[in-house]
Amino acid sequence: MSMTVLHDVRTSRRVSWCRFHRGETPPEHVVIRHGIPGLIVPRVVLDCCREVHARDALAIADGAVRGGLTSLDALFDMRRHQRRWPHVAASNDVLLLVDGRRENWLESASAWAMADWGIPTGTPQVNVYTPDGEFVGRPDALWPDLGIVGEADGIAKYLLGEAGEASVVQALGRERVRQTAMEDLGLRFVRWSPRDAIDGSVIHSRFQSQAAGAQNRRVTAVFRCSCCNHPLTDCLVEMQLLAWRRRLTKEFERKVW
Repeated sequence: MSMTVLHDVRTSRRVSWCRFHRGETPPEHVVIRHGIPGLIVPRVVLDCCREVHARDALAIADGAVRGGLTSLDALFDMRRHQRRWPHVAASNDVLLLVDGRRENWLESASAWAMADWGIPTGTPQVNVYTPDGEFVGRPDALWPDLGIVGEADGIAKYLLGEAGEASVVQALGRERVRQTAMEDLGLRFVRWSPRDAIDGSVIHSRFQSQAAGAQNRRVTAVFRCSCCNHPLTDCLVEMQLLAWRRRLTKEFERKVW
């Protein structure tokens, strides 16, 4: 466990279960909940980017944005506040990948592993339809230009809200039907487990295998964003994320951080 103390407080205390860090903490970074002081969410997210593994930091950032606990603008301002802090550069790649449409830790960890292997960032949670407008499914990630679907196969996908061997068999059967329907539309699948998301090499190998034949693939599926059901090119969230990444990249190039 790590704990932040005010920058003028001595941190010579040592305990086995906690590390203390000094940090500048202006009043606007503090919030009182039930009489207990804590740090505001953007500060917590950036502190995690500096202290924990990047895959976990991305999951924390994605979750904070997904839950409406912080905004991209607030994370940008906090990153500027910490621009000269130790290890703050570790947050750069994490912030460039933030996307609140990811639904859980595994999806965020997978996104980090794939980026680390040079795989382009997929679009999370895209609604897939037939040309006639029939809904087929909503994969964890999609690369529409390549016709590739990405699925992070955590155990919760098959056990959530159900129990027993029969329920698992039924869930697996529904998943096979769903995958077949997407493959009939020209899409190809890349699947991975939580263990694969830690290293990323297996995901990379499977992705490259599917991407190799993408230019000869005829895809008839229709894609719409899950947040607004608009085409991906018209999705406001997608536009905001593109603008956010351009803004970050411009700041990095100016070397103000």
